Amino acid sequence: MLNKHKTLIYKFIQSNPHLDYIISFCKKFKINNEIKIYIVGGTIRDIFMSISNSKKLDIDVAIYGNIEHFSERLGSHLDAKIQHTKQFNAYHIENDDYSIDITHTRKENYPNSGDLPLYEDSNIMTDLKRRDISINSIALEIGKDEHNIIDPYNGIKDINDKLIRINHHNSFKDDPTRIFRCIKFASRLNFKFEKKSLIQLKKSSKYLNNISNYRKNNELKKIIQNEMIQEFFVFINKFNFTNFFPKNFINKIPMIDKKFWDKSSIEEKIYFSFFEDDLDSKLLFFKDLGLSKQSKEKIIYIEKIKQRILNDELIVENEQELISNLYHCL
Repeated sequence: MLNKHKTLIYKFIQSNPHLDYIISFCKKFKINNEIKIYIVGGTIRDIFMSISNSKKLDIDVAIYGNIEHFSERLGSHLDAKIQHTKQFNAYHIENDDYSIDITHTRKENYPNSGDLPLYEDSNIMTDLKRRDISINSIALEIGKDEHNIIDPYNGIKDINDKLIRINHHNSFKDDPTRIFRCIKFASRLNFKFEKKSLIQLKKSSKYLNNISNYRKNNELKKIIQNEMIQEFFVFINKFNFTNFFPKNFINKIPMIDKKFWDKSSIEEKIYFSFFEDDLDSKLLFFKDLGLSKQSKEKIIYIEKIKQRILNDELIVENEQELISNLYHCL
């Protein structure tokens, strides 16, 4: 079975020039540096799900060693912009072809539910344990000659069985934003929750009160930007997950034209996602996220059109698709 998995990985790497290029750099870097390099997270999950992304390579790298030296060399090699987040000693490298997040393998501790974690450098096994679910806790160690698959939580099996399984029973308590992310993963991948994980999920809604409005709304914003929002709406209603979300959240989605939604702005998406909320509530959502004055003005503009429709006033506007979808939702 291990050889089968390695064959799958090698074929995937060879079919993805951007990933092959990064791994080749890592192998050469290891020759003259005492360092362990791991590809982790979504890239490894997608390999085992045979999902190929034609867009830019979005990859997570975990380092055991001198992360600063590695990140600076990789950024220079790619002629890419490098950002450093001191709080977590994390690096982000991006250009037109790559979006790479680099962290040191670490252990995390949450002083209280919903707090940002305290961390200390550790090994890959501890690093994988801190992650949210098994399918995101698979690592590929880059070797000079061959690569090593590390899968302590049987994520590959859960991928094959189409299961969402948390790594430990305090997962949702430690970081309640995982509630949103796990439901989003289950919907997008058409997976089911493993029995014990589902029990923990249903017991954990109270922990959402422990996170800031910014973190909560940022997760909702990511859901709203999901290209499969209609499937997400069906999913949360089918499995009775609506209680984790604000009242009436995305309940107008079935009435909105998909082509309009797919090309709509983030302001339009947020407006329709909270369609039945009053204007002040919509604006508060934007304020909590720190969005721009222009975004606020766009929301007010859409609200004015909605009120004119409700008042049976003649509307002469260029945005006929927006107006048509407002009518559909009323």
